[in-house]
Amino acid sequence: MTGTDRREKDVLTVHMMGDFWIALNGEKMKLPGSLFSKTMNLFILMLLCGEKGIERRKVLELLYGEEETDNDSGRLRVVAFRLKRQLIAAGLMTKEDHFNEKGIFRWMPDGLELQVDARMFETAAKRAIKIHGSEGRRDLHAMNRKEPEGKKQEGLLEEACNLYEGEFLTDLTSEIWVAENQLYYQELYFQCIRTCIQVFSESGQHDRVLTVVRKAARLYPYEEWFVAELDALIGMGCWKEALEASEQSVRMLTEELGIHPSRELTARIRRINARIKGSPRDLTEIHGKLREKKYESGGLYCDYLEFSWIYRHELRRLEGMDQPHCLMLCSVTEKSGEIALEDEGGLLEEAMTRLGKAIGNCLHRADTYTRYQKNQYLILLVGTGQEGCGRISSRIESCFRQNSRVGRYQIHYFHAPVFPETEGAGAGESD
Repeated sequence: MTGTDRREKDVLTVHMMGDFWIALNGEKMKLPGSLFSKTMNLFILMLLCGEKGIERRKVLELLYGEEETDNDSGRLRVVAFRLKRQLIAAGLMTKEDHFNEKGIFRWMPDGLELQVDARMFETAAKRAIKIHGSEGRRDLHAMNRKEPEGKKQEGLLEEACNLYEGEFLTDLTSEIWVAENQLYYQELYFQCIRTCIQVFSESGQHDRVLTVVRKAARLYPYEEWFVAELDALIGMGCWKEALEASEQSVRMLTEELGIHPSRELTARIRRINARIKGSPRDLTEIHGKLREKKYESGGLYCDYLEFSWIYRHELRRLEGMDQPHCLMLCSVTEKSGEIALEDEGGLLEEAMTRLGKAIGNCLHRADTYTRYQKNQYLILLVGTGQEGCGRISSRIESCFRQNSRVGRYQIHYFHAPVFPETEGAGAGESD
């Protein structure tokens, strides 16, 4: 910084990917003012643009909208004045330093090294996947799809993936320019992940793939990353770990996201299950793992994929037998009948958790149930005909209504015989 005498540069670290924070020489500091203020927005824009800076016209457009007015120009001068005063008070600027030089806003203080994770991520990512053009900030279509070659570029891929710790400035999503950058950085991150999967898999470095995709799955639980995780574990020969990972993936997709596994994921799961085979000496251990840990009354809960297999097995078992089975669907909606699009205060999830416990407690041990959608449970009633479904739904309703916090919701019960060609479907609902 001007007017200072330092033998070595101080380092100002700026973290924008995920939470926003600033640290001087490793010690976090807080600038006065709100993150949502125009003052902080101007500061972040200059940090993000670095030495190139940002045109005054662009600053006005991003902070105040596309139509520039004389009043906006005056307000920008006030914002710049306040920011300079705050940075001087924080010891990051002197009175002789300036932001605006010939219509370009730039903050590059002498004696201070800036390490902005968003810029570092973009630089590493663009070098790794070879984005062409110096103005490629918004043009992801200009990427060269050819995979990187050499250890240097592999290192750049991992560096980029490590720097991405979450969406860009998550607390400022309401700002249009922030939302646009979030989409840009996210897609750039996805390109890095896909390139890592391709490059490291082809060279047999499955452990490096595993590290990258597991982090990606934590940030964005997409099936694409779950499939890549299973492929990496299969490539490493870790079949038991792959089985556990596949079960966790299916549980995440079906129970938390309400998504049915695709053919790609299902194909990996079948391959894993086919590969894991026991030997005679393992039979006792396998038998112990298959059995329930303790005797529990009520229905058996499982994820949707397991439920579908049980259902198909029951269909086969019932061929030629005169034993009634019914399929019941329990749907939770608002009193108006509308499905809650947003889970205000976690009430819908609390209601679904309570409903799941009520269902489990009211079923027989031979019955099976699963979380089908965000607001639905699916039940397979073994040995129960149409006439018994009403009694079971009444028991579930009574158990569910024991908590007053679920009063805003109602449950709709729909049931049909497992062999619908022999009996008519019935439906009922409770308010």
